[in-house]
Amino acid sequence: MSWSRLHSALLLISPFLLTSALAAKGDYILGAGVSIDDRNGIAAVVVADWSVGERTWLSTSIGRNSVELPNRQDLNTWYGDISIDHFWGPAGARFGIAYWGDAQLLDSVDFVAALYTRGEKGMISVDA
Repeated sequence: MSWSRLHSALLLISPFLLTSALAAKGDYILGAGVSIDDRNGIAAVVVADWSVGERTWLSTSIGRNSVELPNRQDLNTWYGDISIDHFWGPAGARFGIAYWGDAQLLDSVDFVAALYTRGEKGMISVDA
């Protein structure tokens, strides 16, 4: 398995591990990752979640990606987001804002919202 595939698998699995936790106010989760590929691409990310209540989390992340494109241009993008998640029992909601882009090529600001239900066997979410 290549490093990039392993890194992608960890990024897909980790949100499910993080969102299943109930915590006391003030608890936190910190994480970081780096991915390097054989085309001189590199990506790094730092994530942090803080419990602001037993069932409410404030989440943020920041990432940086750099890769040389075939036409010899460099693509250097930033990613950042902040969101709040609250779980009421069988249902929960998440609201946030995210930025992705390279100031010379493309900037994107997104507002995100999700309603979800979760139980012992899984989670179903409707995202907008």
